[in-house]
Amino acid sequence: EALDDNDYNVGLEASLRNTGRWDLRPGVGVKASSSPDPFVRLRAIRYAQLDQWLMRFAAGATEFVDDGTVLQMRVDFERKIQPDWLFRSASRARYRDDKDRIDLLQQLTLFNKINDRVGIAYDVGVQADDDPDWEVDRYFVQTRVRFRAYRKWLFLELKPQVVFRESEDYDPSYLLSIRADVVFGERYR
Repeated sequence: EALDDNDYNVGLEASLRNTGRWDLRPGVGVKASSSPDPFVRLRAIRYAQLDQWLMRFAAGATEFVDDGTVLQMRVDFERKIQPDWLFRSASRARYRDDKDRIDLLQQLTLFNKINDRVGIAYDVGVQADDDPDWEVDRYFVQTRVRFRAYRKWLFLELKPQVVFRESEDYDPSYLLSIRADVVFGERYR
């Protein structure tokens, strides 16, 4: 069920230079599932300073060989509340062609920078979809512990979470995921 709840991907993403005020990121990869599904993706990101808040707008399109198109928009508002603490409100709308469904996500996060190698994020969120009518599909709380495992390019993240799904009468499900990110390029040497 964890693979159904999340899109685990293995891929490469680049950041194009000289694109004006937009950060354009093309990517390719494979969705990890029982039958691997290759994809191509393009994301566009733009930042705006709003007094003491930073707004981040991101929009993207992904085309999977088997699962079709995924269109996504996300708006984040974040603000530093202490030298080592950051608050973020993230709102996402996503259309999935394979399920002919739109889902909405609202997530509130507190980030805590422990030191130069370790950070912790505390998340609470709610997700709703339009299948068949708009209703809350799940609530969740989670902690993400992210640390730099090696130099400036290998990161690991541990994420214990509790999920309350409508399909399970909102009884709690306990999950643990482990993620690895490898970042490479001139500035990460």
